[in-house]
Amino acid sequence: MPRYPYLNDDTPFDAASLNDRFDVLAGALNTLEADSIAERALNNVHVPSVCSGVVTQETTDAVVTTPSKPGARILVDRVDPYYTNSLYSLGLGTSYTLERTADSTAPTALMVMANVEVIEFADIEVVATDKIARGSGGSGGGPKNAVITGITLNEYEWDARVFIVLEDLAGTQKVLERTERQLSPRVTIGNAGNAATPDPPARSAGLDYLIGRITMSPLRDMPGHELQGPVYQQFDYKTYQDVAIRTVITAADLSSLGLTNVAKVLLGFASGTDKRYYIQRGNITAAPLLVEVV
Repeated sequence: MPRYPYLNDDTPFDAASLNDRFDVLAGALNTLEADSIAERALNNVHVPSVCSGVVTQETTDAVVTTPSKPGARILVDRVDPYYTNSLYSLGLGTSYTLERTADSTAPTALMVMANVEVIEFADIEVVATDKIARGSGGSGGGPKNAVITGITLNEYEWDARVFIVLEDLAGTQKVLERTERQLSPRVTIGNAGNAATPDPPARSAGLDYLIGRITMSPLRDMPGHELQGPVYQQFDYKTYQDVAIRTVITAADLSSLGLTNVAKVLLGFASGTDKRYYIQRGNITAAPLLVEVV
């Protein structure tokens, strides 16, 4: 591309001078070859970066749970109004108001990308036709002739919720509600074979078992399992779902939460049905944006 005739101190600022520059610029653009705008042809000299001070954080524990390392997963317990874990927090290194005043380099938005995997739900029990067999404790409890219909884990009464939490310099935390992602157990729902089919399942009057739609899955043998009753591990009970959150945070978001700045981003966890569950492989990345977001 030909050298653009910049305006120097002694260059006349008149119509003829400006026309010359427009003519040079138009001619150069019209003769651009494809390789001039191909991938990696433009660097930060030609195109300025829209991000500044990108930070990221992953789980400090082991990445994947295996039989030889069962401690990699983290239990999300029932906490009101929400649960945050220090392993899933990201300090920004500074605080941002996300408002640009005198500083033309100040970020005006924060792009947040977060992921976490929900592995399985806790406190699952086996459902038998004569009673609820104690499955979560591993002790069985149902008689040998019990007719097993499934496990208590179902799409109606079990859920996990993940969302972004913002923290300011003073340590005040606020939930950014629009980032909430809700998971169901992702199990197969079937009819328990009863005459009545309440939705969601319910215990019939005078009986100690569920009727209606409950989790139905194959009952498998377990090597070394010699207990009197079945256990929930003989069913398809694990979830293994990745939760992804992608959002852009602006000064309007901070204002709506009553915050004047953001210094830390966290993953929050909850359950609308007060259930416990296990998570692993969490990560958060935050990229301050130097462009106006509308």
